[in-house]
Amino acid sequence: MLLARAQKCIRRVRLLDCLRLVRKIEELPTFAAVPALCYLLKRPRNFRGYLAYNRPRWASMRIRSIQMLRRLADDDAIPSLIYVLLHDLPEVRRHAASALVDFGPQAGEALADAMSTSAQWNLDGMLDLIETIAATDYAYAAPAIAAVLTDYVPGTPDRWLRRHMFASAICGALFTTVGMFAVLPYIGVQLSKAELCTLVAAVWSIISVLAGLVLAGTGFFRRQKNEERYALQQQAADTLIMLQDVSCIPALTDLLSTRCAFSARAAAEDALKSLLPLLRTADRGILHDDNDSMGGGKRVHALLRSSDGALLLATVLALEVVGTSSALAPLERLMTRKPPRTGRDEFAKARLIAQRVLPYLRDLKRREEDPQMLLRQGDGSYVQSNEMLRPSATRHDTHGTLLRPNFVGIKPGGDDSNTDRRR
Repeated sequence: MLLARAQKCIRRVRLLDCLRLVRKIEELPTFAAVPALCYLLKRPRNFRGYLAYNRPRWASMRIRSIQMLRRLADDDAIPSLIYVLLHDLPEVRRHAASALVDFGPQAGEALADAMSTSAQWNLDGMLDLIETIAATDYAYAAPAIAAVLTDYVPGTPDRWLRRHMFASAICGALFTTVGMFAVLPYIGVQLSKAELCTLVAAVWSIISVLAGLVLAGTGFFRRQKNEERYALQQQAADTLIMLQDVSCIPALTDLLSTRCAFSARAAAEDALKSLLPLLRTADRGILHDDNDSMGGGKRVHALLRSSDGALLLATVLALEVVGTSSALAPLERLMTRKPPRTGRDEFAKARLIAQRVLPYLRDLKRREEDPQMLLRQGDGSYVQSNEMLRPSATRHDTHGTLLRPNFVGIKPGGDDSNTDRRR
């Protein structure tokens, strides 16, 4: 009943009826009113409703609906609130974001899905969505926000595609019209060679001017697209710095190891400079990648390849805490590298700290590869083998003897003290 009444109010664009419906729900709040309140948040489809949607009184009605959904706290309202967050007026978006924060981690998961799948969004709405995810206490908020630094999240909006299609349509229509009106008067008329050359030159000049205008418009659209991408990436980096969650460090370092836009690389480096100093001993191995072909040092190599001296210093300080043997080769290459153009002081400090870290990493790698550290059989001779544990071949062993030390140089039948120790 309430839903049908809300649909009728929106279809006929009757503000007073919408306000009466909201007032009735406020007096007798019930979960059955959630679908009606969600429908009141939708944009009317007719032209009259489109004009009325942005009026202050209609915005006030939607704010009251959002406040009621916040009181009812029904999870079915989350998709409608996300729609408002992406498309509505700034004041209405602010109330929708506050309501979504009250829903907690479940709203954060829905926001992360909407960020990667939505094809209809505006820049201000997506910026608010990124900020809202961080405030919902969602456990995977940091990795989801780090994905914004790629060119795949959020999805490409339809308006970007429509602009290029519009420019292509204008280009084709202008070329066809100019060619038709320029050539049509001369059909069936015999022209001299000089007149024909003049006609071709005039048509070519007009087409060139039109093509230049279309290309200039396309370049403007592309520039606007890049500016929006940069704003999203900068917002994502600032949000990651605010969250101080080190779980997104692998995603950021993997981004640096791939070919990406300069704006995305700069935003990722800004976030890493703030997150790397937060690493502790419990995070050991976070910079180690088991799936790369560089022995696990791909992420460290991507960090130490940067031309930012501050990032190099933060990386070396982090390796002092969480470094593994896979970071040895990239750190040795840093010692022979030329100083970058910017941040020479930080680079010099990074090399001094690297000199202190390298002996520890070399010793760690030696202990991992040294075969003397393995357990061998106790037959009195040293055996070169890759087996860590092997049963004893001596028939005099009891069943309770599992492992025996290998005393090199002691022959069977030696003195009794050695024999007793060997047993």
